[in-house]
Amino acid sequence: MPNGAAAAVGVHPIAKLGFGGAGLSAYEAARPSYPPESIAHCIDALGLRRPGPVCDGNSPAGGPPAAGRPRVLDLAAGTGKLTAQLAALDLFDLSAAEPSAGMCDAFSRACPGVPVVAAEAAALPFEDAAFDAVFVGQAFHWFATPEACRELRRVLRPGGGLALLWNLEDAGQPWMRDFLDIFQPYARRAGVPNYGLGTHTAALASPWFAELFDVSPSPSACSKLFRSRQPLTREGAWLRVLSNSFVASLPEAEREGEAGAMGDKPTQGTGLVNMVDSVVTVITNDGRHIVGILRGYDQATNLILEDSHERVYSTKAGVDVLALGLYVIRGDNIAVVGQVDEEADAQLDLGSIRAPPLKAVTHG
Repeated sequence: MPNGAAAAVGVHPIAKLGFGGAGLSAYEAARPSYPPESIAHCIDALGLRRPGPVCDGNSPAGGPPAAGRPRVLDLAAGTGKLTAQLAALDLFDLSAAEPSAGMCDAFSRACPGVPVVAAEAAALPFEDAAFDAVFVGQAFHWFATPEACRELRRVLRPGGGLALLWNLEDAGQPWMRDFLDIFQPYARRAGVPNYGLGTHTAALASPWFAELFDVSPSPSACSKLFRSRQPLTREGAWLRVLSNSFVASLPEAEREGEAGAMGDKPTQGTGLVNMVDSVVTVITNDGRHIVGILRGYDQATNLILEDSHERVYSTKAGVDVLALGLYVIRGDNIAVVGQVDEEADAQLDLGSIRAPPLKAVTHG
């Protein structure tokens, strides 16, 4: 039996309540992926792009790894947000561990090719030195304890490494600060571990952590910030808040009351909107709702806007083609520009497009 099997300290009760039901569905819908450059940084820092040395791979999660491929564990993998990005790189043999049964089910649907075990950080069902690296996305604050960190060190081979990632809201945006002011008090009241409250920082700076992991010259020197721009509407912001366990675990009436409070906050600014095979709501600067429905390039003309609008066409390649996910709201509002296609990262140059007059389309 693995050495850590008897070391369980239990999952936080708020996590048990919040990461099921409404919290689980909000988590799947609202939690963003990680900036690719942040993952690349972790891979390079851990030396995972080059073959070996690798561990022997003996664990309940599966057989030995392919020759020269490092073994990587995604711990507290949730619904597989980070795992899916790691798997797409095809650089390692991946395994996952997640304590929530509901999230394990969602994980298996999202990442069917990656074995997942139901396990807590302080009681991992893996042999000693089973992995070359452990990734933890958006979760280390839940188990930043000596017991769990000793278990992480146990399953890592000598010279193996630990990558801790978090996606953070931009508190520099006034309307996002309003949202944070609404839900952060719940975390403090419930005593819930939370990145925004700095739960993990004491652990990273502690003598016991330094005995397990090399954080020289300092924990902050081992960290790097990556900025990314991701679409967020008022509804999306509420889902993002609801995906926090300490909000999702509230009584329904209290949750709905906070949703109303958030809805009263003016949403300022616009952002990139990816409408590829998705249903999207955008909030313009003056608070109008524009609902777009788009299912792939072949059905791009199915885009429906709730308000007056003009569709914007691209003249690229000499033909008039509806630029996928691209439209402009006229008036005093800043243009809302979506991605051109699933693979495009940059928005179109507005100077290269024209907007022929089209009949307005409204909801029937």
